[in-house]
Amino acid sequence: MAAVLEYTNKTGYRNQRAWKPSDERRFTALIKCYVQSPGKKELQVIEKPSTRPATFEECCKFAGNLKKQYGDTLKQLIVWDLDELNANTNWYQH
Repeated sequence: MAAVLEYTNKTGYRNQRAWKPSDERRFTALIKCYVQSPGKKELQVIEKPSTRPATFEECCKFAGNLKKQYGDTLKQLIVWDLDELNANTNWYQH
C-alpha cells in the first residue's frame, strides 16, 4: 500500500491508521492535509512534500506537529510513499 499513515477527524471521532514499511528504508513522502476553516464548507488541501527521503518515524513526527498546528480544523491527513506509488503506477507522472 502506498499510504503509510492516515488520520481522520470526522464528526468528533478521531482515528489514525498506520502501515509501517517492514524495513527502515527512507522514501519520498507527500503529506496531504484536508483542513476546514471555521464557517466554510469546502476543504482546503495543503500538500507538504518531503525535501529529502524520510523514515516512517520522521513522517509520524511531522504528522503529529501538523495535527497540533491545525487542531480540530484538520479533517484528514494522509502520508503517501511516492516512491512506491511511482513504482507501481504512473498516476503522479507529468
